[in-house]
Amino acid sequence: METLDPTRLVTVTLFLLVLLVVWYFVQRYRGSLTSRLSANRRLVMKEALALGHDRRILLIEADGKPFVVLDSRKGTSSLTPLEAPLKPEGSE
Repeated sequence: METLDPTRLVTVTLFLLVLLVVWYFVQRYRGSLTSRLSANRRLVMKEALALGHDRRILLIEADGKPFVVLDSRKGTSSLTPLEAPLKPEGSE
């Protein structure tokens, strides 16, 4: 069994320290990072709901217009535009 020499110990400690610092900043600035990364997206998946082991329904928004997608692993899909715009989360 190899012993842990001081060089390896320092390297591992510095790596873990950098990892913790990066994790802290990602947790602290999660909201602003998410908004910056998704600012120019034209396609947004709002919700997904499993309807069984091989089917799901997706609520998406493309260029500000809402759509419902019924998806199946067997290859059959359905895309239906919605008439009413989506309400922002939290507003009823």
